[in-house]
Amino acid sequence: MLGKASLIGNQLGVEMKWKLFTSDERVQRPVPSSFEFESRHIAMSAAYLCCTHMLDMSVLCIEGPNGERIEEPEIQAWCLKKAGLDSGDLQLMAGLMA
Repeated sequence: MLGKASLIGNQLGVEMKWKLFTSDERVQRPVPSSFEFESRHIAMSAAYLCCTHMLDMSVLCIEGPNGERIEEPEIQAWCLKKAGLDSGDLQLMAGLMA
Protein backbone atom coordinates (compact mmCIF):
# COMPACT_ATOMS: atom_id res chain seq x y z
CA MET A 1 0.00 0.00 0.00
CA LEU A 2 1.27 3.46 -0.86
CA GLY A 3 1.96 5.96 1.91
CA LYS A 4 -0.01 9.18 2.22
CA ALA A 5 2.98 11.26 1.01
CA SER A 6 3.24 9.11 -2.10
CA LEU A 7 -0.42 9.59 -2.95
CA ILE A 8 -0.13 13.33 -2.50
CA GLY A 9 3.04 13.49 -4.66
CA ASN A 10 1.44 12.17 -7.84
CA GLN A 11 -0.75 9.39 -9.16
CA LEU A 12 2.20 7.05 -9.83
CA GLY A 13 3.15 6.85 -6.16
CA VAL A 14 6.49 8.59 -6.68
CA GLU A 15 7.20 11.09 -3.91
CA MET A 16 7.80 14.61 -5.11
CA LYS A 17 10.93 16.35 -3.83
CA TRP A 18 12.26 19.84 -3.29
CA LYS A 19 15.65 20.33 -4.97
CA LEU A 20 18.35 22.65 -3.66
CA PHE A 21 20.73 23.75 -6.44
CA THR A 22 24.23 24.80 -5.41
CA SER A 23 27.58 25.59 -6.97
CA ASP A 24 30.96 24.62 -5.54
CA GLU A 25 33.19 27.70 -5.84
CA ARG A 26 36.41 26.02 -4.62
CA VAL A 27 37.36 24.93 -8.10
CA GLN A 28 38.32 27.08 -11.08
CA ARG A 29 35.14 26.13 -12.96
CA PRO A 30 32.29 26.05 -10.38
CA VAL A 31 30.57 22.67 -10.19
CA PRO A 32 26.76 22.71 -10.01
CA SER A 33 25.05 20.17 -7.76
CA SER A 34 21.55 19.43 -6.53
CA PHE A 35 20.22 17.81 -3.39
CA GLU A 36 16.69 16.50 -2.79
CA PHE A 37 14.61 17.07 0.33
CA GLU A 38 11.17 16.03 1.53
CA SER A 39 9.80 19.53 2.17
CA ARG A 40 10.28 23.21 1.39
CA HIS A 41 11.28 23.92 4.98
CA ILE A 42 13.97 21.22 5.02
CA ALA A 43 15.36 22.47 1.68
CA MET A 44 15.44 26.05 3.03
CA SER A 45 17.15 24.84 6.22
CA ALA A 46 19.77 23.03 4.12
CA ALA A 47 20.33 26.25 2.15
CA TYR A 48 20.81 28.06 5.46
CA LEU A 49 23.46 25.54 6.51
CA CYS A 50 25.24 25.98 3.16
CA CYS A 51 25.23 29.77 3.60
CA THR A 52 26.49 29.68 7.18
CA HIS A 53 28.87 26.70 7.24
CA MET A 54 29.91 25.90 3.68
CA LEU A 55 31.30 29.24 2.59
CA ASP A 56 32.71 27.88 -0.69
CA MET A 57 29.29 26.67 -1.79
CA SER A 58 26.86 29.11 -3.42
CA VAL A 59 23.13 28.51 -3.14
CA LEU A 60 21.53 29.11 -6.54
CA CYS A 61 17.83 28.29 -6.09
CA ILE A 62 15.33 25.75 -4.79
CA GLU A 63 12.83 24.06 -7.08
CA GLY A 64 9.58 22.61 -5.78
CA PRO A 65 7.77 19.48 -6.90
CA ASN A 66 5.34 21.45 -9.06
CA GLY A 67 8.00 23.58 -10.74
CA GLU A 68 7.82 26.50 -8.31
CA ARG A 69 11.18 28.21 -7.81
CA ILE A 70 12.67 30.03 -4.86
CA GLU A 71 15.41 32.28 -6.17
CA GLU A 72 18.60 33.27 -4.36
CA PRO A 73 17.39 36.69 -3.04
CA GLU A 74 14.39 35.08 -1.30
CA ILE A 75 16.62 32.33 0.12
CA GLN A 76 19.08 34.93 1.43
CA ALA A 77 16.28 36.93 3.06
CA TRP A 78 14.95 33.76 4.73
CA CYS A 79 18.45 32.87 5.95
CA LEU A 80 18.98 36.35 7.41
CA LYS A 81 15.65 36.13 9.21
CA LYS A 82 16.48 32.65 10.52
CA ALA A 83 19.82 33.95 11.78
CA GLY A 84 18.08 36.79 13.58
CA LEU A 85 19.71 39.44 11.40
CA ASP A 86 16.40 40.99 10.40
CA SER A 87 16.87 43.52 13.21
CA GLY A 88 17.93 46.92 11.83
CA ASP A 89 20.65 47.28 14.48
CA LEU A 90 22.15 43.88 13.70
CA GLN A 91 22.07 44.54 9.95
CA LEU A 92 23.83 47.84 10.46
CA MET A 93 26.47 46.22 12.69
CA ALA A 94 27.02 43.44 10.16
CA GLY A 95 27.44 46.00 7.37
CA LEU A 96 24.47 44.64 5.46
CA MET A 97 22.62 47.92 5.09
CA ALA A 98 23.67 50.47 2.49
